[in-house]
Amino acid sequence: MGLSFSILNHGIWGPAALIGGVTFGVCLTGFEFGRRIGRLFERGARMLGGFILIGIGVKILIEHLGGA
Repeated sequence: MGLSFSILNHGIWGPAALIGGVTFGVCLTGFEFGRRIGRLFERGARMLGGFILIGIGVKILIEHLGGA
């Protein structure tokens, strides 16, 4: 894309500002959405994450004890 602007003799600052602004807006929206969803599912997500970590630990323990 940068090469195209160079060949067409267009400035890069306008498109760079537009891309930066859109990226900032999308990131800010995603951050806010994630924060709100996190509040709804916080306890369940922590429990699920804990069970997954315990499961991984048990699997590693079984493998090191000579199991499957």
